[in-house]
Amino acid sequence: MRISFAGGEEIDIEVSPGEPVAEAMKRAGAGLVGLCRGHGRCGMCVVAVHEGTDRLAAAGEAEARALRLLGAKPNQRLACQARGQ
Repeated sequence: MRISFAGGEEIDIEVSPGEPVAEAMKRAGAGLVGLCRGHGRCGMCVVAVHEGTDRLAAAGEAEARALRLLGAKPNQRLACQARGQ
């Protein structure tokens, strides 16, 4: 899966089933800063998914609400909430 975040840097990550994208990013050496500690409330972990959206589970209610409030694009997800499937 190819994603980009904050500064627009694109990275390739492998996300295991049930694993949050944020954890896969940490394994790939890309750290994240989030004020909500992974609860999907601060919006600081928005990532754009460029390839591999089919490898992610659908956004849950909390993530979908946060993305709406943030005015996110269709390919954007919260790394702390988006999980592999």
